[in-house]
Amino acid sequence: MIQHHIEDSQKLNLLDWLPIFFILASSIPFVVSRFLIRTTNPFLNTLGLRVSTGTIILCIIFVAVKEVLFSLRTIRDFSALLIVTLLCILLFRTQNFRWMIPTIAIVYAARDVNFRKVILYLSYLIGALFVITILGYFFKFFPQPVFTSYTNSLRTGFGFTYATFAPKIFFFLSLSYIVSKGQTISKKALFILELLNIFFFFQSRTISAFFCATLAIGLTFFKKIRLSSLWKKRMMRWLPVVFFGITIFFVYLYGQNNSFAAWLNGITSNRLRLAWMGLNSFRIPFWPQHIQMTAYSDVITQYTYIDSGYIQMLVVFGIVVSAVLVFANQRLIDFLQSNNDSVAIICVISILIFTMTDPEFLNIECNPLIILYSAVFRKRSDWQNDSLFCHKLVVKRRGY
Repeated sequence: MIQHHIEDSQKLNLLDWLPIFFILASSIPFVVSRFLIRTTNPFLNTLGLRVSTGTIILCIIFVAVKEVLFSLRTIRDFSALLIVTLLCILLFRTQNFRWMIPTIAIVYAARDVNFRKVILYLSYLIGALFVITILGYFFKFFPQPVFTSYTNSLRTGFGFTYATFAPKIFFFLSLSYIVSKGQTISKKALFILELLNIFFFFQSRTISAFFCATLAIGLTFFKKIRLSSLWKKRMMRWLPVVFFGITIFFVYLYGQNNSFAAWLNGITSNRLRLAWMGLNSFRIPFWPQHIQMTAYSDVITQYTYIDSGYIQMLVVFGIVVSAVLVFANQRLIDFLQSNNDSVAIICVISILIFTMTDPEFLNIECNPLIILYSAVFRKRSDWQNDSLFCHKLVVKRRGY
């Protein structure tokens, strides 16, 4: 009899846990404050805003202590720290996107620990906050404004400040669960995830999150039926460039009054129009810039928020940082292929498609899988070190 189960390739001792403790101590207050800002409860929303600066400072302190005590040993470590510091200085220019600085710091700090555990605990935290918010909504603790879609159908916000937040957070939590279970995820679990995905779709009419979650769940399900070598092909590493290019191409077509792009704009809730307006209003800088986008407006002509993640990234972060993020996606897929983790590759590709229309993949309070990008900062020779990322599939034989 063959029993398959997942277990860590090494038991973590105290010295392994201490760096993880500092990373969690740096990230938990920051994630909680960011999450509270997304809720409709006036007290919690205001609390999240008031403590946000303090949680950022606390995050940087804990990351700095972790680096000094456990990580900064070689010239390569100091060089990588210098690059990350320069990137954070550039992002400081954006003002409204300064929350990216602690996010990058957390991702960087997780590069030399078992960051699967970091993802797991952050998923527990975000999942708990998500469930509490929804329960608070049903018990009338969170006031709920009326949301309508472009077809004037009512949308449920579940206690969040916008109707799309709940299905988007569920999308990322679903992917985190799929990645954490890996090859051992059951068809029953995938079926339950899809049922919940359908529920959030009919309550919120959020097409992008529904489609991308269904894609990830479906590909994972069919992979269990028949294994495929598709995910091992080198061409998969170019998908970040492809999706980025396709987004820019269709935005350009919309600007040229192309009929197909106009139809595509309609079914994506004006994503192409807003992206085209953003490119014309803010231009594409070389370095990060501060821009002011207007969201949550009842007047459609006053709504200037760029929903497309790639276009928002290009307009806010500029050409240099956008190129770095695209390279990071390529290197992440390369890492996952080296570890033969096709389930995680499926989830990353789903996020890349999702980013064509929505920007939340960089928000750690929504997407705990952003910790996967810690692999980008690791040496290629360390990619096969199971104790830092992969859970090993152990096969035990009984009766032999």
